Amino acid sequence: MAAQPLDETVHALLIRAYQQAGRRDEAFALYHAVRRRLADELGIDPGAELSAAHTALLHERPAGGRDAGPAAPASRPPAQPPAQLPADVRSFVGREPELATLDSLLTGAGAAAPPIGVVTGPAGVGKTALVLRAAHRWRDRFPDGQLYVNLRGYDPDQPVPAVDALDRFLRAVGLGSDEIPADPDERAARYRTVLDGRRMLVVLDNAASAEQVRPLLPGTPSCVVLVTSRDSLSGLVAQQDARRLELSLLPAGDAVSLLRALIGPRADAEPAAVAALASRCARLPLALRVAAELANRRPDADLSALVAELGDHRQRLHLLDAGGDPRLGVRAVLSWSYRHLPPAAAQLFGFLGLHPGADLDPYAAAALAGTGVPEARHGLAALAAAHLVQPAGAGRYAMHDLLAAFAAELAGTELTEPDRQAARTRLFDYYLYAAAVAMDLAHPAERHLRPATEATPVAPPMADRAAGLAWLDSERANLVAVAAFAAGHGWSRHAVILSATVWRYLESGGHLTDATIIHTHALTAGGALGDPAAQADALASLGIVYHRQGRYQRSLAQLEQALDHYRRAGHRLGEARMLSNIGAVHAELARWQPAVEFLAQARDRYQRLGSALGEGRVLTKLGAVYEQTGDYRRAIEQLREAIDCFQRAGAPEDEAAPRHTLGSIYRALGQLEQAGEQLRTALAHADQSADRYASGQTLTELGLLCLSEGRYELAADHCRRALAVGRELADLLGQARALDAAGEVHQRRGELPEAIDQHRAALELFQRLGHVPGQASAHTNLGRALLAAGRVEPAQAHHATALALATDADLRLGTAAAHAGLAEVHAAAGEYDQARHHWNQALAGYSAIGLPAADQIRQRLYWLGDPAVATS
Repeated sequence: MAAQPLDETVHALLIRAYQQAGRRDEAFALYHAVRRRLADELGIDPGAELSAAHTALLHERPAGGRDAGPAAPASRPPAQPPAQLPADVRSFVGREPELATLDSLLTGAGAAAPPIGVVTGPAGVGKTALVLRAAHRWRDRFPDGQLYVNLRGYDPDQPVPAVDALDRFLRAVGLGSDEIPADPDERAARYRTVLDGRRMLVVLDNAASAEQVRPLLPGTPSCVVLVTSRDSLSGLVAQQDARRLELSLLPAGDAVSLLRALIGPRADAEPAAVAALASRCARLPLALRVAAELANRRPDADLSALVAELGDHRQRLHLLDAGGDPRLGVRAVLSWSYRHLPPAAAQLFGFLGLHPGADLDPYAAAALAGTGVPEARHGLAALAAAHLVQPAGAGRYAMHDLLAAFAAELAGTELTEPDRQAARTRLFDYYLYAAAVAMDLAHPAERHLRPATEATPVAPPMADRAAGLAWLDSERANLVAVAAFAAGHGWSRHAVILSATVWRYLESGGHLTDATIIHTHALTAGGALGDPAAQADALASLGIVYHRQGRYQRSLAQLEQALDHYRRAGHRLGEARMLSNIGAVHAELARWQPAVEFLAQARDRYQRLGSALGEGRVLTKLGAVYEQTGDYRRAIEQLREAIDCFQRAGAPEDEAAPRHTLGSIYRALGQLEQAGEQLRTALAHADQSADRYASGQTLTELGLLCLSEGRYELAADHCRRALAVGRELADLLGQARALDAAGEVHQRRGELPEAIDQHRAALELFQRLGHVPGQASAHTNLGRALLAAGRVEPAQAHHATALALATDADLRLGTAAAHAGLAEVHAAAGEYDQARHHWNQALAGYSAIGLPAADQIRQRLYWLGDPAVATS
């Protein structure tokens, strides 16, 4: 480790030397090779010198045009500016001086730094309502949009890390997943860069500390930031020159006015009672709204009677008074409102305090409370009418953090420990069973691979695949919360089963962040249980996530650990699956011999187990290996056999992958009708099963097919859609392939600068991944585009690099294509002997594979008067 800084220094100097010599691609390749080594062998990121050298490469703009290389990516403007502000609060009353202060902040100009307003005060005092009222009043002054995040700063289980909030903001302003740095400091810097010069309003609600807020502050004075917090955030005031506005209780007159607005004419008849009610509520807006709703639900009762009742209840709560804390008003009003709920609704409210997630539906509520769904739905409606829960979408409910804390307090006092344990067990059993039902609908062929779950009394209605996927989408955040709570509080088996149940949905849907959290908790839980098979399942799932992210060395490490655990546990099916996945990762790294060996072992295991599904997946991977190495006959055999396996297994959704590869092969062979048939079928299967990765991959290949057919507009559209899917999923390999294909479309249309840009961007991604076949393809395509633009020398360099890569990796098609490219370069330079040599090499390669491109090479050799061709 001690020598590492010196190594980085040397490599940084080499990168700069390559750059100064005009050898930018070699500089990029060296940087990414060093970065991968640091990550895979040492688990660290590049240091300051390497990062500075890379930044210099990214920002280089030499005179000579736009093809100088990829600059730091600019954000694409979203379809429309983000408008993330929640709705304005109804019946807003008072706060005129405070609004005036915020108005001056929102309408000010000429500041040297972004204006920052910090609204502080106790819970329930109306901080968010005030900020939203001011923001809506002046939103038109921010034509580039409004960003909003609830940082959940005082939620003990769900605070939003600044790095996650930055991810949301950067996506909202148009960045793709590949453009969002993983490092927190780099992500914050990217955010400041993107917002530079934009006129945007940023609302950071419910912040816990200055440290949580600072990374979210823009660096441009054209943006305005409004922050709410219970903390005074003195650090922001001192260091960022924020303007703090301390929000106190509503003035007595405004509190009365709010009650009159909420209760209506009835309040005018009892002004003294309304004033007393405002006092009983400690003049806190949250308490006032809850009390007004209770009054409205008892229209025949005198307001004075309700006030007296609340007064009596407050006396019983006097021991809870912590030095006159104004939050006591909220607790008193909530307790008072709680006492007036119907018994079933009151009982349900206490159970809701046990839910670990941010929202829930009637089915989860019924599982918690041990009731039927109709009773839970009725209880939730009663709680919503009392403003003790809030609607959070179709049939879903959430709670203000004070309400959630109050419900949790009730659960701790009104329920016994056995009752709490039983309620949470019912809830977690429900989520496991519902997730299993959803997965059986979404991926029926894998039903036998998932852990068994027992049916629960409560089950949401799901009739088909679309319904199953919709349930998983709506409950994904809750599944993450359940995994975290279960693993850390004694429900380890639930955490393990949940991970093993939903891994396919998380992986195929591109929910990789959630997948990492769930599987990591499952790994911890498996260790707590001393269950090697459970640990193996979690390691396998993490390995698949890393594979999707292009982190191939980490993927191999996880998969090899999983293989060892499966073997120790005597789990033959798991062993077969790991052998298959390890082979697939070796194939991504162009390690063909170990790839074929691992896949052959996997196929043998699956055949012994009688698993047609597993065998089909192995054959699909083998077919892709043979396609890459140019053995098309063998590839077609493997892929057709894979389709037969899937049909025998009743798994039509798995046909997408082999049909996609078949389509690619048929296109290369010039059999365009067969290619189109396979690709359209593949896309239909991928879309039906919601396999977004397969959809993006097939769209790219459809784009290339349309290009071969001369349908350029449709080809460009397919590539755009494929790139959008890749960015949505943070699928770097999918993005690289889509960019490379888009470059081919631009080149065919004569749009050479655009083609060069796209191929360079694709090459950068392939290099980041260490994906050799992709690098060879991108170098070849970039060489063609540069030659078409009249830049002979750099074109020759790219073709030579492609030839070296393809030869070393035994890529027969890539080798032939590189020779063909070099022949074109030499012919353009009038070097016909060298051109003839490379065309003969290309002819041999294309002929061995059986590609129609061989005929084009023969024609060129004939024009050059090649004796062998002329006499053939």
